[in-house]
Amino acid sequence: IDNLITLGLLDNSTYTYVNIGTFKSIGNQLKFDIKSKRLNLGFSGTIIGRYNRLSSSETEIDPFSFSPEIAFNGSYEIIKNRISLNGFYKFNGALNTYGLNENDELVLNKQSAYHMLDASISASFLDKKINLIAGVKNILNVKQVNVVGSTNGVHSGGGNLNAARGTSLFLSLKYQLSYAIKSKK
Repeated sequence: IDNLITLGLLDNSTYTYVNIGTFKSIGNQLKFDIKSKRLNLGFSGTIIGRYNRLSSSETEIDPFSFSPEIAFNGSYEIIKNRISLNGFYKFNGALNTYGLNENDELVLNKQSAYHMLDASISASFLDKKINLIAGVKNILNVKQVNVVGSTNGVHSGGGNLNAARGTSLFLSLKYQLSYAIKSKK
């Protein structure tokens, strides 16, 4: 991506939109799904490399910083085709990034790993025309992730990184409208 616009952390712990220039990523994912009549389980392992734009001018920096992601999801039907329990877990691995301090010296920043966990219960009624889902997102109440580094200024990454908004409850009610159009012959 050329001229990627994203949120950047300023030295006073506020964010602004910045153009980070060229963005590239590479990676691999391995995914397994197990399904039975009432139980569905999924597992995925991913390794993602994010481009270090400073690597073009700084020879000691690898072109990509790699971090792992591991995810599990599951669904169990308590009452077949009616009520199910659902869960989702994701581990976001530690990530190294590079920045420049106020003296334009290269500094390594380390973003800590963190975990996300969601759960819900869903119910279907009237031949699956009505779907009701209630749940909790971010059960572990992750709000900020620690970033260890010694940079200051617009290119900095020291302090905390906003990762999520904390725990939240949700309720969803959906009604499916369907009708058949009869043609006249």
